[in-house]
Amino acid sequence: MMTRAGKRLFNKRGGMMSKLTEIRRALRDNRNVVVVGVKEVNNLLKEHEYWVHKLTYYTAPREHLFRADELQPFMLSLCPSELGIRPMDIEPFSEAYSGRRKLGFGSLNLHEEVGVKTCWEETVITDPDLTLPEGFVDNKLIVSKNDRLLRGITIRLFPTVALATEIYEGRQNVHNIWLDELAKYR
Repeated sequence: MMTRAGKRLFNKRGGMMSKLTEIRRALRDNRNVVVVGVKEVNNLLKEHEYWVHKLTYYTAPREHLFRADELQPFMLSLCPSELGIRPMDIEPFSEAYSGRRKLGFGSLNLHEEVGVKTCWEETVITDPDLTLPEGFVDNKLIVSKNDRLLRGITIRLFPTVALATEIYEGRQNVHNIWLDELAKYR
């Protein structure tokens, strides 16, 4: 029914599984990572939203890592590239110095199409004296427009489970931390 022989998995109906299903499975099966939480937003019924479904995973290595050069390859290993899943955007880990040393957190960003929204617009002209432009048939013009519905998936990685939990709960900055503050999590 399912195979991992370098190919994407298929569901029971023979269709390819979503990236979300494969990411969930990869994170669940990876014994080296802890998922401390997932924030999910469903914008399906909202107008003018780029993502109709947005998920952000807050993760940390089971064994703490504190340097950008350790965290970056670990983060890249969280995306199951052997199944053909590759991030659309990678926010790399960074270390900077501006009076104090700072660690910038990294993330993997993926998206996938989850459907299509079709909008129909019908224009009916009732005035017989109006000259109709090309495209009208029987005083009607029908136009359809298809918009892709997209899901965004972000996997955020933090150096420790404790720090990831604080960030998930909104008690710490999601983008970076001063290295002297990070030392408290060792």
